[in-house]
Amino acid sequence: MAGNLDSIDRVRIIRQELTKMAAGGAMEMTSDSSCALLRNYFDFLEQQLSDAGAIPDVSQIQEMLLEVSEFIRSGKTGYYSDEYGRILKRLVSIYAGGFSSSSSSAFTLTSANYADVVEAISNRFPGYDYTEAMGQLLAYMEQLFANRKSDWKTIYEHIISMPESVEAKRLIKAARFEEVRQWAEEGAGNLFGIRADLLEVIGQLSAEIDQLNADIEHLGRAWRTGRVVSLAARRKANEVPALIEARERVIHQRMDKQNLVELIESNIEEFEMLLRSARRAFFFHIV
Repeated sequence: MAGNLDSIDRVRIIRQELTKMAAGGAMEMTSDSSCALLRNYFDFLEQQLSDAGAIPDVSQIQEMLLEVSEFIRSGKTGYYSDEYGRILKRLVSIYAGGFSSSSSSAFTLTSANYADVVEAISNRFPGYDYTEAMGQLLAYMEQLFANRKSDWKTIYEHIISMPESVEAKRLIKAARFEEVRQWAEEGAGNLFGIRADLLEVIGQLSAEIDQLNADIEHLGRAWRTGRVVSLAARRKANEVPALIEARERVIHQRMDKQNLVELIESNIEEFEMLLRSARRAFFFHIV
């Protein structure tokens, strides 16, 4: 598997081999073979993420990182501790590129899959130094939440799934991460969904108010212009007060929902500030 990845066919061959290994359909590889395979894999990932002149295939990168994590979890890499350390260093180097001003959004969109690989490595080799990777994951988690992407919680779940013996996890617990955990466990991950549902209801109520306004205007105009001549039409015109009352009820319902949206948005802003504070506190503890 040595050599540069110069075609999608070569990538496909490597992906098939990784998938077969992870699924248990092949014997354990030698350390040298695994290193060569993943080196080519990461060359391709770095090229995809860093090529400013191309649009990265985010779904393909996500799938490839998933394949790497499953390969590591399979226990068939043939690696010793040093090889796991080199894999982590390479990924940290690649994902450091996501913090430059010209970086592609693909770094952020695939960061939860990066977190999956970091967690897989930590469970195989908990003694390595994960502080740099942890700092990146916190930053990506903050970015995802700021961009209203639910994958922030996937990163959180990978972090808490790392072994307790990982030193970076001990440091993060001293960096307001317990507060993050409480928010996450109490439903912070549902804030965006609740907000979206409320906005949908507000839209429906607004449409209902518009229809009531139109009905009231239509009946009132007919009465004012003298076109209400029949008894049935007169009874219809007499419904205007009831329509006005109904409109007021719907307006109050919409105001209640808007107040809830403001509360949800306040919670979102507060949690966003907490994530930022936790990241800064973590870096303070490791300096």
